Amino acid sequence: MKCLFVFPNAPLSPNFSGGASRCLGSFLALSSLGVELHVLRLLDGEAAERVFLHEVDRAVETDSVRKKAASWQDVMFSSRTQSPRRMELIRQAAAHLIELSFPAVRQLRSSFAEALDRIGPDCLWTEWTLSAAVACAANCEVPWIYSHHDWIHRIQDVRRQSSTGRYYLSDRIMGSAMKRAEHRIVKRSSLVITGSATEARELNWIGRRTPHVIPTTYARLPAPPASLRAEAKARIVHLGGLNTTANHVGLTSYLNQVHDLVVTGSGDKVDRPELLIVGDASRAKKVLLDQLREKGARLVGSVFDLSSVLRQFDIAVIPYVYDTGTRTKLPLLFNHAQVVVTTRAAVAGSPEAIDGENCVVLPSLDEFPGALVDLARDADRRERLGRAAKATFDREFTLESQLGAFRRALSCLGTSLS
Repeated sequence: MKCLFVFPNAPLSPNFSGGASRCLGSFLALSSLGVELHVLRLLDGEAAERVFLHEVDRAVETDSVRKKAASWQDVMFSSRTQSPRRMELIRQAAAHLIELSFPAVRQLRSSFAEALDRIGPDCLWTEWTLSAAVACAANCEVPWIYSHHDWIHRIQDVRRQSSTGRYYLSDRIMGSAMKRAEHRIVKRSSLVITGSATEARELNWIGRRTPHVIPTTYARLPAPPASLRAEAKARIVHLGGLNTTANHVGLTSYLNQVHDLVVTGSGDKVDRPELLIVGDASRAKKVLLDQLREKGARLVGSVFDLSSVLRQFDIAVIPYVYDTGTRTKLPLLFNHAQVVVTTRAAVAGSPEAIDGENCVVLPSLDEFPGALVDLARDADRRERLGRAAKATFDREFTLESQLGAFRRALSCLGTSLS
């Protein structure tokens, strides 16, 4: 089987971002199944430098991945476009819905058509919404799979709710257009894949066919040695770049509602857990960085080897207050034997997360302070939950454990793997 693999604005790397990790997992799975992969990467000029620098810094990893591709082409575009006036906005929302919601489609159309003609693929695999939008707008006859990461219109809603800016009529029109465009892409795709059980139900309702649920996979790390014990003094870890909406909103909520109560409840200063922030903070908002420094958090920045900063059996918080997207962070933390403390909403799409068995799932952030203080004092419980989390990862989130799911998804296209 010959496949055109399309994804935007990321390296195929496990530690660049959650979305990049998911793209890498799909790429490696298809390669392991013997699919002939031809890569078309869509790069926004503003993101390209970060992507290329990451690949240069991780040259061995980059070379190893690229050797698995039969061909590789980077196509540049610009996300800087002028917003149309209101009447033109309304007209485009009716006549050119996909192009209005994803202006880059106009710039990428010819490169995409050229790649289709040159490669002659049996199928397309599109990661993230922009890639699927390009395939949708092209009306190509080749069957194509849409690997769905998140609802963009829902992310925009979350940003709006956390913003103090005005919400104009043009914003409402664009929000409605984005939602309709995303639904249209789902309906026109040949098959949809998601990592979220809750999103699968939504996608099923929209597309009137059952999506394939495949969680994000990572390379398996060694299990904690039997002799290893949890440190007496716990650490509270937040993992993820601070420029993303989910991390920014979630961490802000944690700082405003939880951390001071954890400090107060911990009593003696010697026993207070350290707050460790792991992830790119170079583009974070100043107000969030100031708040982290005020709370005494230690920011270590972006780290290639997470094992160098994540101690096994530490407490990792996922303080999201809504359910959206594919939670790529959960398997990564489980792989590092972290004790995940999260909300019910945040892991609603992850049936692998079981409260009291391999993590701590709470109804809301209100329960976080007491739960974190209790965990910090109970090293034995942290060790038990961390080992169970790692066992769950080994069973559910490895490439080997999900190859069958990828094989079944491809078989639904009616094309042969040979």
